[in-house]
Amino acid sequence: YKFKDLIEEKLQLKVD
Repeated sequence: YKFKDLIEEKLQLKVD
């Protein structure tokens, strides 16, 4: 699991 993917996922959850 890439760290960047984790960050983007967290950001996406906040945006969504």
